[in-house]
Amino acid sequence: MLTERNGSTLTVVLSRERPQNYFALLSEELVSYKGQGIKKIIFDATELMYLKGEGVSHVVSACREMGSKPEVVFVNCPQEIQDMLGRVGLGTIIKFETNQEIIDSVREKRFHNLKEEAIQKINERRHKLLEDFAAKNDVVCYTMRLGQDE
Repeated sequence: MLTERNGSTLTVVLSRERPQNYFALLSEELVSYKGQGIKKIIFDATELMYLKGEGVSHVVSACREMGSKPEVVFVNCPQEIQDMLGRVGLGTIIKFETNQEIIDSVREKRFHNLKEEAIQKINERRHKLLEDFAAKNDVVCYTMRLGQDE
């Protein structure tokens, strides 16, 4: 996992390619910080292409189990994922921010040797994946809120 602690802030880089049990492992790692005074969790979603309901569930549960009700921030989260998180009721507990410096750095690493046509195809594929995901998961609803019992 790519987690980094800086004082009371924990940063988690959500990778583009994830193993099948990625969010379960992430959940375990987050819970390992229980009782350690984490006040803020930043999820760097710069490379995130989609987010399944299972991933959302693991992340929310892990944040709840930490006990200190940390502030949850998604940085550079694609608008489609922000919309989905809002529809399932998490938009009120998750803060969304944009950091252009991180976006530019990731783009430089990933696309520096690609032609414009290849970049356009990648963007079209990403958009299609997000549309397909939204179409298949539109009825998902979460009533869990950080700090509430089930």
